[in-house]
Amino acid sequence: MPDDPQAARVWFEKAAARNDIRATASLGYLYREGIGIAQNDEKARTCFEKAASAGDAWSQDQLALMLAQGRGTPADPAGAKTWFEKAAKQGYAPAQYHLALLLLSPRSPEKNPDEAATWLKRSADSGHIDASHFYGSILYLGVNVAQDIPRAIHYFTVAARAGHAESMFLLGTIYAKGNGVARNGDRARFWLETAKQAGHADAARALAKLDEMTAPEKTGKPAAGEKNAGLSQAPVETPAGPKPFPSGLHQPHRPMSLNP
Repeated sequence: MPDDPQAARVWFEKAAARNDIRATASLGYLYREGIGIAQNDEKARTCFEKAASAGDAWSQDQLALMLAQGRGTPADPAGAKTWFEKAAKQGYAPAQYHLALLLLSPRSPEKNPDEAATWLKRSADSGHIDASHFYGSILYLGVNVAQDIPRAIHYFTVAARAGHAESMFLLGTIYAKGNGVARNGDRARFWLETAKQAGHADAARALAKLDEMTAPEKTGKPAAGEKNAGLSQAPVETPAGPKPFPSGLHQPHRPMSLNP
C-alpha cells in the first residue's frame, strides 16, 4: 500500500482517465478496499471491467471474484467462469486456482470436477501454493483423478516448502503412519515439528503420538536435505485428512498488490 493512499488515488485517477490499464486496475483495488477513498464495490467493479476488457489478467481474476461473490453486482457464476477462464488461459496461476474452485463448488451451476482437476494441476505446476496443496489432496484421495500417493507427496512437499502448514502436517502424518510410503520417523518428526513451529493446531499432539510409536528408534534428526528448509506460515484450517473441497472462493495466496 502506498505511504499516502489519498495522493496515490489522485494520480491513479489521472492516469486512469488517460486509459492507463495498470492505473485503472489499481484504482479498482482502492475502491474495493476503501483505501484513500470511500469503499465502493460498484466503482471497483467498473474499474476492473475496463482493465479486464483490455486484457489485464489480474483484473480479469478480480472481476471474476466479485462476480462469484456477488460484490457490487448480483452473483453471476457463469460470468465469473468466463473471466476466470480468460485470465487462466493467459497462464495466471491464481485465476487457474479460482476457476478450479468454482468448478468444484457444489453450489455452482458451472460445476465440472474433471475440468477443475485440469486447472488445479496447471495452477499447481505454475507455483500456486494453495493449488499445490489442493492438488496433492485430490491425488492422495483419488478424487476426480487416479490416486497417486508419490505424486501427492511431491505436491504436498512443494506447498510445505513454500510455507503451507497443512501440507507440512499431512506430510508428517503420512510418514508417521506409512500411508502409501514406507514409514519414516525422521521425516515424520521433521515435518510435524515444522508444522508446529508454523502454528498448526494439531502438530503437537501428533508429535506426542509419534514419540509413543517410535520411542526406541527416536533420533531427533531431520531427514537428509531438510534441515534448513526455513519454513513458516500462519495456521490454516486443519481437517482430519486432506480436504478435497475448500469452501468458497478466496483471494490469491500472495498478498494483494497495487501493482497488478
